[in-house]
Amino acid sequence: PMRNLFTDVVGISRLKTPAVFLALDTEGKLSGFIESDDNRNFKPMPTDGDYPRLASLCDDASGLTERMNAITQDGFVISLKIETSDAITLSPSGEREKADPMALCAANGADVYISSKGTLERLNGPRIKMETLTGISALPASPELIAVSTKAGAPLTLLDALTLEPRGAYAITSGLSIRGLEAAQALNVTRAPFGGASFNDGLIALSDANEARVVVISRSYALEAIKP
Repeated sequence: PMRNLFTDVVGISRLKTPAVFLALDTEGKLSGFIESDDNRNFKPMPTDGDYPRLASLCDDASGLTERMNAITQDGFVISLKIETSDAITLSPSGEREKADPMALCAANGADVYISSKGTLERLNGPRIKMETLTGISALPASPELIAVSTKAGAPLTLLDALTLEPRGAYAITSGLSIRGLEAAQALNVTRAPFGGASFNDGLIALSDANEARVVVISRSYALEAIKP
């Protein structure tokens, strides 16, 4: 049988239990997968719920546990309650907010950020004009920040998570262990440990807009480098 292609994926945080993630297919439905052995293999996990067809998932820097945000194909930001046991059950919860189905989306707990048609906004908060934006991701720190990538200007820009005021724009230059990039096609930030002293506190990943490659930066190194 023909299988649907997956367009988006998010992991669910579950301490001391097999890892679980959700994948969004081209039909707008979610499929669950659970870690099946010690070699990081996964198998399908029963998934159900009465929710609308989804266009994209909002990556949440605080980690998904009991709730996730997504954009529906008919143009709304919704919150889905997540229940996991022998199966994954998803159910809409709370208010719906209007949004472009093609928008970029990121979240940090209760705060949801949407980018569409040259603007970036925090839902029920400020909106700013920002052209050529290609990716958004929360960067939990002190203070809380939002990281955005662009095709024009500096590939990495940091904004205040509450006001969206700029906090700095950063070039990604070549160093001993990485080759820099001039423009970023996408961005993702995670606090999940990836091993070693450099990546034990997470990483920032930017895909090169001009080549098929990903530049990975230590999250802790980046936070130390951007201190005023």
